[in-house]
Amino acid sequence: MRDLAVGVVIGLVIGAIAVYAFTAIQPTGEEVCPANTASLDQKTLESVTKKLNNLVHQNNPDVNVRISDYSPYGEVYKVKVEFYNDNGTLESYYMFLTANGSLLFTNQIDLTRLSEEGVGKELT
Repeated sequence: MRDLAVGVVIGLVIGAIAVYAFTAIQPTGEEVCPANTASLDQKTLESVTKKLNNLVHQNNPDVNVRISDYSPYGEVYKVKVEFYNDNGTLESYYMFLTANGSLLFTNQIDLTRLSEEGVGKELT
């Protein structure tokens, strides 16, 4: 039962991260997600991890976050975000992060597989 409760909390946290990512960034007329001209460095990873931990600790102070792996993925990086406590890793998710650490998002849409004609006319 405790595992179910922790799973629900982690699901809510992932949802909160997604909502925060979409609502916290207001376009300024400049490009919101610049091309990946820099590489993801340790300082950026530490900053992102600290921000995620602060967000998670608001709802569940016993759960921590770490980025355990990352690799280039086109113009962004694919990162493995792990939620853990004293008993070990609770959940892990692959997310996408810009090199400067300004955007973290949960999934991508492969637009190359969609038709410009409209919904329901995907390429076969």
